[in-house]
Amino acid sequence: MAEEIPRGYKTQGGIQIRTEVTPIDPEAAIEDLVDRLDSARGVLLSSSYEYPGRYTRWDMGFVDPPLVVTSLSDQVQIQALNQRGELLLAPVREALNQLEEVSLVEVELAQLTYQVQRNVARFEEENIDFQVFLALTEDDMKELGLKMGDRKRISMAQAYFLSSQYSGEGVNANAISPIAHSY
Repeated sequence: MAEEIPRGYKTQGGIQIRTEVTPIDPEAAIEDLVDRLDSARGVLLSSSYEYPGRYTRWDMGFVDPPLVVTSLSDQVQIQALNQRGELLLAPVREALNQLEEVSLVEVELAQLTYQVQRNVARFEEENIDFQVFLALTEDDMKELGLKMGDRKRISMAQAYFLSSQYSGEGVNANAISPIAHSY
């Protein structure tokens, strides 16, 4: 007896998902997908690597996704691209609003914009002001739990502020906290 494929499910976030299984000719489906990707958003992922008993060849793809997520620096935008995406924006907003690390900046008809907070709580907990920030070592940053990318950005900012290129104009090192700045 063939295993019955579920026709839908509900996510932990309460979104009802409906699935539909349609038999297809894989080669024709891939060609159709490639043609559609010339004029629509989507992706085609393929692996032609095969190793008996371990890896098999596969193809996977889609067109017309419901959402697009873009980011620049510390801002993230989630935009609905169609009606399916518009339905998803409310639960996405609800889930993201529960995170302390992001704050909602702007709501438009089909788009949400969030600001990602970086290491604020940890810097505040450790009472790190601008002078201490300039003296942080690699080991200090690791102890703070900073990721590699953040450590590199901080090191570059330290080098800039400590270099002769920086004039110090407009900066009161006693009053500035690294929390208020992107580095």
